[in-house]
Amino acid sequence: MNSALLQRLTSSTPKRILTLDGGGVRGILLLGFLETLEMQLRKRHGRPDMRLSDYFDLIGGTSVGSILAAALAMGMEMKTLTGRGMDVTTRIFARRNWRAWHSRFDSKPLQAVLNEVFDDYTLGDERLATGLCIVTKRADTRSTWPLFNHPHGRFYEMNRHIALRDAVYASAAAPYFFVPTKFDVGQGEVGTFVDGGVSMANNPAWQMFLLATLKGFPFHWPRGEDQLLMVSIDTGSWQQRDPVDKVAGAKA
Repeated sequence: MNSALLQRLTSSTPKRILTLDGGGVRGILLLGFLETLEMQLRKRHGRPDMRLSDYFDLIGGTSVGSILAAALAMGMEMKTLTGRGMDVTTRIFARRNWRAWHSRFDSKPLQAVLNEVFDDYTLGDERLATGLCIVTKRADTRSTWPLFNHPHGRFYEMNRHIALRDAVYASAAAPYFFVPTKFDVGQGEVGTFVDGGVSMANNPAWQMFLLATLKGFPFHWPRGEDQLLMVSIDTGSWQQRDPVDKVAGAKA
């Protein structure tokens, strides 16, 4: 059990939560916001080496947001993540499958990137610097799964051995784009998982608030503007719209 993390999560001090939305390749936008946030916090606190994991007590994300959330919880600084962001995105979305009834993108580049970043880390790894929540969707039970690392969590002992790379891939495996994944969730039970964005928590802010405050979860953090701070960063939106006459088949 990570005693330092447990002490941090159960202390009576005001708590701070950072939530990161899903959005596929638009996750690049998150990098700019997070780098600016880290820079401002370093200036405010006079700590040039400060990481976002030093400031936030719980970092949660969905899909691409879960990748960044997990990396931040490991204590990575934004300079490292921003430097690799474009290269990683190019690698992940470069290889398309053109065969019918197959996912649009080959999952191997994404899995290779996650192996490089998360190595042998697990959900309950003592090297994680702060609270972490990865939001995914369990397809075989049709339920939203917030996988988190609080040592007092009801399913912590069952889930703490889940490889971080598997949990993050599960959160990012968008149907049609990437194949689903499956892994042992404890006591020999295997679940099939898809992108957390399929759930109602593509923006995980509400899920993080419930996780932090409801009695059914182990955090039990008090509510109130002087007790709980939440920073939620999204990835913007994009909508395609074709010319009306083109869609209607009109001719000049």
